[in-house]
Amino acid sequence: MARRKKRQAGDPNGVKDFRFEEAKRKNNPPAGLAPTYETARERETRHYAYDPHLDPALQFDPQRAKIEALIDRGLTAGTLE
Repeated sequence: MARRKKRQAGDPNGVKDFRFEEAKRKNNPPAGLAPTYETARERETRHYAYDPHLDPALQFDPQRAKIEALIDRGLTAGTLE
């Protein structure tokens, strides 16, 4: 398949750069200089302490089981003593 011809800089159908000299916010960087989501994402890589390819393991918390048993005894008790 033949390649398309490259567009020249003066091509009327090409992309144009808009500059607004009367703009109130002079400190806005041009779109080419502003940071993009992709570059910010590359710097903030996250490392997880687990392997997503392994099945999750069930963990038993004995302290929570003791508290739940204490609450159940309190709810079934006839008096507060």
